[in-house]
Amino acid sequence: MFTRFITIIIFFTFNFLLYGQKVLFKSSDDSTNINVTLTTYKDNKHLIIKSIKSEIDFSSFIDNQLVEIQSNGYENLYFSYTSQIPSIIYLHKLATNFNETIVTGQMQQTSISDAVQNVKIINAKKIEQMGAQNLTQLFKNELNIQLSNDAILGSGMDLQGISGENVKILIDGVPVIGKLNGTVDLDQINLQNVEKIEIIEGPLSVNYGADALAGTINIITKKNQSNLLSGKLYGYYESNGTYNAQVNLTTKFKNTLLAMDVNRNYFDGWRPDEKPFHIEKVRIADSLRNKTFKPREQYFGGFKINQRLNSTKHDNGLYLTVDFRLFKELIENRGKPLKPYFVRAFDDYYNTFRSDNSLSLNGRIANKWSINSTNAYNFYKRTKNTYINDLTTLEKKLSAPSEQDTSAFDLILSRTSFIYSHSTKWHLEVGYDINYESSRGKRINGKTEAIGDYALYITSEYTAWNKLTIKPGIRASYNSVYKSPIVPSLFLKYAINKNNSIRASYSRGFRAPSIKELFFYFVDINHNIIGNKDLKAETSNNYQLSVRTEYQIKNFRFVINNQFFFNDLKNLITLAQKNSTEYSYVNLFKAQTYGYTLNTNFLYNDLSIDAGVSIKARKNQIIDSIPARATSFYPEIKFNPSYTVKKINTTFALFYKFTGKLPNLILKTDGSVIEAKRDPYHMMDFTITTHFYKKIFALTIGAKNLLNVTSINGMTGSDGAHSSGASNVQIGMGRTYFCSLTINLNTKK
Repeated sequence: MFTRFITIIIFFTFNFLLYGQKVLFKSSDDSTNINVTLTTYKDNKHLIIKSIKSEIDFSSFIDNQLVEIQSNGYENLYFSYTSQIPSIIYLHKLATNFNETIVTGQMQQTSISDAVQNVKIINAKKIEQMGAQNLTQLFKNELNIQLSNDAILGSGMDLQGISGENVKILIDGVPVIGKLNGTVDLDQINLQNVEKIEIIEGPLSVNYGADALAGTINIITKKNQSNLLSGKLYGYYESNGTYNAQVNLTTKFKNTLLAMDVNRNYFDGWRPDEKPFHIEKVRIADSLRNKTFKPREQYFGGFKINQRLNSTKHDNGLYLTVDFRLFKELIENRGKPLKPYFVRAFDDYYNTFRSDNSLSLNGRIANKWSINSTNAYNFYKRTKNTYINDLTTLEKKLSAPSEQDTSAFDLILSRTSFIYSHSTKWHLEVGYDINYESSRGKRINGKTEAIGDYALYITSEYTAWNKLTIKPGIRASYNSVYKSPIVPSLFLKYAINKNNSIRASYSRGFRAPSIKELFFYFVDINHNIIGNKDLKAETSNNYQLSVRTEYQIKNFRFVINNQFFFNDLKNLITLAQKNSTEYSYVNLFKAQTYGYTLNTNFLYNDLSIDAGVSIKARKNQIIDSIPARATSFYPEIKFNPSYTVKKINTTFALFYKFTGKLPNLILKTDGSVIEAKRDPYHMMDFTITTHFYKKIFALTIGAKNLLNVTSINGMTGSDGAHSSGASNVQIGMGRTYFCSLTINLNTKK
């Protein structure tokens, strides 16, 4: 209480003093307007007032009248009214995401506490504190997510023990295409314009169709702002040879918002013998030119127009959004000098181009009707060129035509749902989902292949007795290559009381093999992968149960979430070893993954702790005639404390994760299995984030991989199909040091 009174005194000191005025409420983080609820106490009675356009009129208040200000996601504020109240009052965001809103798989925006599904949120604050530049760096700290790395095909992931081919990755609801290693390359997804990331584990196949069998990850970019003109300059340096920079501009006039951003990321590559702040000497014929982590240069660019189409007479507006995004990347794979004279080398250059274009319409269209429509065209192309490089003259020329390749993917998407809100207790959603993906190139059997998926779906959400929420759903689809089944789902939430709730769900998943799995042909010095036209479609049954407890006792808040999951999969597609050098895709007869996850969030004053433990298990049955293999268990632990010193706007944060011994199977097409286990390992980062000069500047410094982990023992397996096995798995680049600087320039209304 004493701290809050001091805060009010500071407000009074540094703001213009006006008598009997309207007061505007803003977020202290980004100066956006926020709606609040005011409770005033007088003569043992209380009156509740809700803000209008983020303002409350205090002209009828009298001196010493006790006031409480509340807003979802912000700290409560208490003070006694005086005539010297400031014209603007800023509220501080809660250090945790207890009340953050979500949109993925929802009929309307709702809070985590009210959502029927079990949802995890990673917010912009954690991204800033970690100094994470892409999804790979961010997900290394998350439970139930296992990362893999391929020097050429990029970083991949598993969710709940299921491969990334079954994980749907969206950016503002639009799928990201270009899966080469069974998943989208997580290194290609930039985080500098991200507001938050919503993760729903388990199938969302009713809403999002194929690829949403293991879970859905929706990356939501920043949209809201209340300034006439705002800008952001961002710079990042890391001692492993990373240099990143970004410029962002946003402007708003009347009902139109315009935003653009340009980003360049550069990484000079890394070898195990390199030390922090390493500067390599230029040599004509260098035996050290080959890098374990390949040099890459990336460019990101985007332009967005957001237009409000209707008046403010409805609670929610109707918004039309046009979004254009471009991505370009160059990866250099510098070969080792060739014998006998070591004056020549084969160098590979991988050029990637991605264009994501979308048109969306979201919001209220009538008193009880809303629309959520996304229409997109995505294009992805990757070109590989191999050169013979003369290391004495530095001249290079293209090698044989068979070493050159271009592969391209196109996706046409149209997803629209209409939501009818009969009351606060009952909502109905009806929609369609059209996906048409085509691919062409020499590695797709030298021709164009296409798969179409066309679906209708319906979901309903009903709350009975103000405690039990029921959300059934069903999807019927037609797939141009495989016969697709009816896909149902059922989500339940029971509110035991104000602070405790139980969630349970059943979801059926279906995924037809991708174009890559059917027709891919990829052979080079490091890879030998052949597609399989005889693959069967995957199906799954997912069961989840979670118990969530939320509590607040004065300045102490905590959330405890216990989650159990079980996935029963048939015909799971995996990579199998045909012989010593060749790999192909095959179906497993049955695979099961199950486990338990405990997530806890604690907040006491300026101390925040995010901690958890996960134990997962997997059991595979290769073919029907052979009994299932023994169940393999593997644990994970994370511990992320942070402490904020408000006097100097500085936060100290530690990010620790332990990954236990992972089972690693290499399947052969004859049904035999090579089994290995990766050694356990620990990862730990420490960062300091400070904001200064009216929060215009934000500086983050820190050390990543403090325990200096580079590789661990174990066969690579799913990390990539290589022509030769490996006894070590590359985990990281050792201990590195980084700093980032953000400059926010805002012109206020």
